[in-house]
Amino acid sequence: TLVLSYVEIEDVAGNYQHYALEPGTESGAPLQVPDYKLNVVHIPITVGTQSGKLTAGTAGSASFAINTANIATPSAITLVNVNSITGIALATASLTKQDMDITITTTADTPAGTHLLQLTIGNVTSLEFTLTVDNAAAGGGGSSGGCSSGGNSGGSSGGGSSGNTNTTPTSPDTNTDTASGGGTSTATITADTSVSGGEATAAISDSEISDSIAAVKKEAGDKGTTPVVEIKLDTKSADSAKLNLTVGAVEDLTDANAKLKVNMSDLGTLTFDSKALEAISADESTASAPVTITAEKLMRADLPEALQNAVKPTDVLLDFSVKAGDKTISNLNGGTVDVTVPYTVSSAVKPATVVVYYLDAKGNLQIVLGRYDDASKTVHMTLKHFSKYLIRVNAVAWEVTDGGWYTEETMDFAAARGLLDSYITDGKVKAGQGVTRGDFIANLLKALGVQPSETFTVEQFTDVDPTDPNAAYLRTAKQLGVIDGVNSAHTLFEPYRVTTRGEQFQVIMNLIDAGLTTAARSDATNKTLDDFADAADVPNWLKPAITELIRLGVIKGDGTSLMVKKDFTVGETATLYERLG
Repeated sequence: TLVLSYVEIEDVAGNYQHYALEPGTESGAPLQVPDYKLNVVHIPITVGTQSGKLTAGTAGSASFAINTANIATPSAITLVNVNSITGIALATASLTKQDMDITITTTADTPAGTHLLQLTIGNVTSLEFTLTVDNAAAGGGGSSGGCSSGGNSGGSSGGGSSGNTNTTPTSPDTNTDTASGGGTSTATITADTSVSGGEATAAISDSEISDSIAAVKKEAGDKGTTPVVEIKLDTKSADSAKLNLTVGAVEDLTDANAKLKVNMSDLGTLTFDSKALEAISADESTASAPVTITAEKLMRADLPEALQNAVKPTDVLLDFSVKAGDKTISNLNGGTVDVTVPYTVSSAVKPATVVVYYLDAKGNLQIVLGRYDDASKTVHMTLKHFSKYLIRVNAVAWEVTDGGWYTEETMDFAAARGLLDSYITDGKVKAGQGVTRGDFIANLLKALGVQPSETFTVEQFTDVDPTDPNAAYLRTAKQLGVIDGVNSAHTLFEPYRVTTRGEQFQVIMNLIDAGLTTAARSDATNKTLDDFADAADVPNWLKPAITELIRLGVIKGDGTSLMVKKDFTVGETATLYERLG
């Protein structure tokens, strides 16, 4: 978005007149003149989306439409290469009319990624927009180009391909998954992928799936690991990819308690757990019915108009979907799909400020359990349903004004996700301030990507204000078994009282028991409750949970004390949100 200026004149009757200014006019305080109020206002001038695909290793060009309706005269235009990426240049030297296209070129040395750029016109600099350069197509190096059809006898074919291959699964590779405390054994199928019109497609036969399951189940049984069948698609520079298999193949994976990993190159890798696979085939009894898994990059213009306002020019927009027969699958019935998507940010961006959202039907952004990994240049997200997803850098300014404990990374994480909104005022926050029970629970569910239930089987706590923004989250948490009442009738929660460390320890144990998080698990220890100096302060109702959390290594206090009666502060909650989210 390019920002230029104009004069807005408001008369005493509230009517407005606009007069264009030259680029670079300074914005200042309103000037009072007789019968008029004079303001210098900024008008957004749009930089459109990229037209033309660019590929690393090959010189190319892409165009952007810019609307310069508020420029009084043609002006020189220059490109600001924000991160000094090699080979990016502007082919358009000046604006010759108010609406026009500009051309940006790349060289063979320009790396793949989403690169931040700005434009200057006169003295005015635009906000950042992005230029996308795709990875070079894999394979194809040893072929004569052109198209291949039928089977693939050992190598990748160059150019486009048609038909499907009866690829024999490779011997399973065993990986250690330290996060889950176990391991995986993987059988890999390399699918013969056809790319046409920006869409990659591949189909896998039932026999390929069953052969892979047979191979990987023995490996998993011998080593006590989780079986995984991975299907790899070479999507090249496609904007969308579709994998076709059958309900019968999905049922075979479910029966084997196996995971399905679909690697769609630059479009992302989706790993379906057995519950998610069961949800896909649950309502379709015909084994031969098709199952289609789709991943697609979207532009803002691809969305319904009601949703477009929620999207910024620098956002990455993705759509993941599954169809079984004629039915579109949205709810995974407690299953999850782990998604990893290539994503690059500038060195100035703090990784904790990269946030994943999904767009709900009303155009609202809802937090998704996810984060950016700077080492692998990917975003990882855990999906509990299928929708349109958005990746955004959402840095929120904050400054701690007291001596309370905090860490910068976890405060950045929580602030970027709106989890500290109730405690940040004009960019100022007290890290040592106590957090209320209601705020803690609502924001904890948000950090975990848990949205309020649409239907309830439990009554709301009677001391929760119906107009409280946290109300639906508290009732949802009660329904999930995460919280209970503070009285024998389970009708009171005391949502507006500051929570304690001991209370949040119990909540963490409840989350683990409910299967809502595994992130809190750590390395088991030999410590017991008696190893802490303040063990006598732990009430009887808390002892079972805190004993188990100590054994799991989840909580360690300050090394000598647990401080269960101490208020749970903003700084401490930010750390917990980051750890669980």
